[in-house]
Amino acid sequence: MRLAILSIAIVLAGQAYAAPVVTADTVELNFDTFPVRDVQLTVKQTLAGDFTSFWFDLDVQTHPGTYDIAISNFTVNLDEGSDWYLVREGDIFTNAAIDDWAFVGFGGATQLIDFSYHSGSSLSSPSFYLAFATSEPGTFLPRNVFGWVHLRMPTISTGPSPFFPPLTVEILESATAYGSSGVIVGSLQAVPEPSSLLVGAMGLLGCGCWRRAA
Repeated sequence: MRLAILSIAIVLAGQAYAAPVVTADTVELNFDTFPVRDVQLTVKQTLAGDFTSFWFDLDVQTHPGTYDIAISNFTVNLDEGSDWYLVREGDIFTNAAIDDWAFVGFGGATQLIDFSYHSGSSLSSPSFYLAFATSEPGTFLPRNVFGWVHLRMPTISTGPSPFFPPLTVEILESATAYGSSGVIVGSLQAVPEPSSLLVGAMGLLGCGCWRRAA
């Protein structure tokens, strides 16, 4: 009887669980678009291609002996929108981590990019990671689509600044996870939904019950 009940529970949990899908090269890059911003990043909210965008400007803030790059003037689509954060490779990007203030977000203030911290790169080849959380059409919270993009800023070796104006970026790689609780930055690995963990737990419990029954 116990095995029958357990089997039903496993089936129900399996029906509730859909394997997450992680796709690469999902972020599109454009420049000088409306509203007038230096950079536009567009992501897919579904595999079918419903889109939402994030716009921002890039600025050089010069200090003695250093060149700080800042992201400012943030704008997002007024659909389901998207939330963007400065992250590092290997970060586990989930709603729980966002709620714990684990990442630097864009809440209206200009944010400096620490290349040595956010990517381990230097001004000779500066790059950084952004992660985003958005939602499927018609769904706002909690966020259920997660992704990241690795950006690099081309530089020059002459002039007072190593950055050639106007400032620009290029995408090195990107990925988006659908049907998951999050994504690991810099990888194609999704964070499993809680229901998938339940399936695994049920399986282990089933093995134990089977052994005791035998």
